[in-house]
Amino acid sequence: MDIVTKAGINEAKTKEIKREPFKFNPKEIDKRFNKVTAYLTKRRGLNADLVQMLHTRA
Repeated sequence: MDIVTKAGINEAKTKEIKREPFKFNPKEIDKRFNKVTAYLTKRRGLNADLVQMLHTRA
């Protein structure tokens, strides 16, 4: 903080960034679910039945 004060910077300028709210689209999940299933079962070692059950509940 001393460095900032000694440099003569007393105020900070802020800039507001507008962001769109997140919109959940379940159809997008279905498009990529085969890749997700492969990753979770082959790379992470999860049971395929568990992954499928959790997907159908989403």
